[in-house]
Amino acid sequence: MVSSNQRNSGYQVSSKGRRVTLAFLAEHLGVSITTISFVINDAPLAATIAQSTKDRIWDAVRKFNYQPNMYARYLHSNRMYVIAVLVPHIGDLYSASLLDGIETYLAQHGYFYFVVSHREAPDLIEKSPETLMDRAVEGMIFINTPLLRPVPVPIVAISDLTKGPNVSRIMVDNQAAASLAFSHKGFVRPQKKRAFRSVLTSSSSWAVMDKAIEPRSQTAGTKRLAD
Repeated sequence: MVSSNQRNSGYQVSSKGRRVTLAFLAEHLGVSITTISFVINDAPLAATIAQSTKDRIWDAVRKFNYQPNMYARYLHSNRMYVIAVLVPHIGDLYSASLLDGIETYLAQHGYFYFVVSHREAPDLIEKSPETLMDRAVEGMIFINTPLLRPVPVPIVAISDLTKGPNVSRIMVDNQAAASLAFSHKGFVRPQKKRAFRSVLTSSSSWAVMDKAIEPRSQTAGTKRLAD
């Protein structure tokens, strides 16, 4: 077993004090390092490995709380599996809900991520993408953040502020959301309805929405980066 102190030491160690690496797992299971690597990374050749062997590998991964070595993965695949997220503030509910969904999805797919809170400072907005490129990120997620200079990695932008090459944007239909909100009886007082009636009737058509916008709307964009 792995003690809590060992987990907090920065890497995993076995009950005998050995660091839990692919070599350790291979020796423990009596299989090759390559076999374990295929299974853990879900490589195409993993399909040729018996299910019973896969189950034993995943049991050992959980037992020893094995975590892939970031730099070993890079040397093996020439990839860092790191995504950067740029956001004005991390304390507001909107950004926090997006970060929660992003973190959950990336963790499920073996990615690390950096978060930069630029607090709308012009110099940080301009320089942060280049600094993150020095950290070998494979993609970036911009939340209500403009892109001032092109970067050579894919970008998913959750706002209409970010424009440029390699940018995929996710935008909320605010008019449709307002229409949905006002369609609920008692949601706002009649005088507020009258005050906003001109806004609601200014558009010739409204998108039909079956349900309210949900916090997990960020998943599609994050999936696009991870894939």
